[in-house]
Amino acid sequence: MKSFSIKRYWHTLRWYLTTNRNQQIAWTLGIALILLTVHLLFLWVYRHSLVYYAARNATYGLGFDIFICSFAALIATSSIFSPVKKKQQRIAYLTLPATNLERFLVALTNVLVVWPICIFIAFVLSDTLRMIILGILTGTWTSALASIHLPIPGTVDQALMALYSFATTLWLVSVYVLAGTWLRRHPFAITTFALIILSTVLSVICMRYIASNINSLVEFFLQYFNPDNVRLLVLGSSLVIIALSLFHFWLSFRIFRRFQIITSKWTNL
Repeated sequence: MKSFSIKRYWHTLRWYLTTNRNQQIAWTLGIALILLTVHLLFLWVYRHSLVYYAARNATYGLGFDIFICSFAALIATSSIFSPVKKKQQRIAYLTLPATNLERFLVALTNVLVVWPICIFIAFVLSDTLRMIILGILTGTWTSALASIHLPIPGTVDQALMALYSFATTLWLVSVYVLAGTWLRRHPFAITTFALIILSTVLSVICMRYIASNINSLVEFFLQYFNPDNVRLLVLGSSLVIIALSLFHFWLSFRIFRRFQIITSKWTNL
């Protein structure tokens, strides 16, 4: 089997989801419980003004919901091959009648499509329970879902910023996928710590460079950074970041092709 088959891919995906169904259900309920706990904490803080909180709870708690859901999504992404961490699981997965590309795409689909759906279901479940509790206590029935608005770019500048946001998000996801493919233990913690250290070092270097060359930089920006050049810079940066993200996914697949039944304690190789 050297060519990609959509039929084998779907069969493998169905087997993968069925095998890990209980774990995904448990994690979905766990995320919903965490989100609900956050809302109950807000209820306790505003216990003396529940009516005031009920009128504004959608915006008060939504930021925390988004943070927790994003956090959970990155953990799920970095755990791309956690379901096949044990020897028996790895044997079962690597001996499926499918190509390496099909197996890799199944795992990628699980963390990029299935898990976000599960996290969204957890958010809806927690928001519904919160709405019921607030409705019983205050008579106000409001849902945080109504306050979620997808930004629709109306200008070229907004479209470019949306593209840049998509590119940076894709890059971050690709980094965690690469880490989850390579590392066997604590991929999320190690990757997050490495990104924090890297961003801190780059920030310090940039601040020192800016402080020592402030006059030259101001002249450079005034001379070259007109709106058209800024748009080209944002577009070019976005394309470079997207290309780098695709390289991370390709590198993850190359690492997956080298998976063995018996691996080291810290990596999948």
